[in-house]
Amino acid sequence: MTPEAKEQLSKALKEKWASGTRKSNPEGYGKKISEKLKIAHTEGRMHKITHEASMKGLAARDMENVRAAARRVADKKIGVPNPPGPSAKGPEHWKARYWILKAPNQQIIQGRNLNELIRQNVGMFLPDDVKWYGKSKSMCRASKGLRQLFEMKKDGSGPKVYSWKGWMIGISPRFNNRENLHEKNRLFIASD
Repeated sequence: MTPEAKEQLSKALKEKWASGTRKSNPEGYGKKISEKLKIAHTEGRMHKITHEASMKGLAARDMENVRAAARRVADKKIGVPNPPGPSAKGPEHWKARYWILKAPNQQIIQGRNLNELIRQNVGMFLPDDVKWYGKSKSMCRASKGLRQLFEMKKDGSGPKVYSWKGWMIGISPRFNNRENLHEKNRLFIASD
């Protein structure tokens, strides 16, 4: 609203109040509203949490106590392995896929979860390629390079790279094309 429009509205309201033409509230106006609010409250239509309300609630908390509680919980979890299931490390991880790779010595390596395959065959990589980094130590040069083999060009005409340090996409006799490899992934996911 522009300052001119605000000024005009303010002037009109002041004139209305001064002239006495503004109607007073009907009899029992406040009682009707309070009854409606009580009904809305009992039906659960009141106090729906909005973003603003949640931000006010966060600001009202003593964040140092919240952080201290989070640190206590985190300290108790140090050294405790993840439970078995979808968050487990290894082939049972929920994002694990089936990989078929051809090593530089023409050996076919296949299995679920690329990081686990790299850990099992660490001797086939250069020492610098298997230095794990990241917050959860789940990335290394080898995993990044091997993943690039499966990335496609934007136009879909083919893979971005055909080999990484001699490693290539391997084709198993049972799974001789990409469609069958994707079918293998679906079978593994369905069996979980």
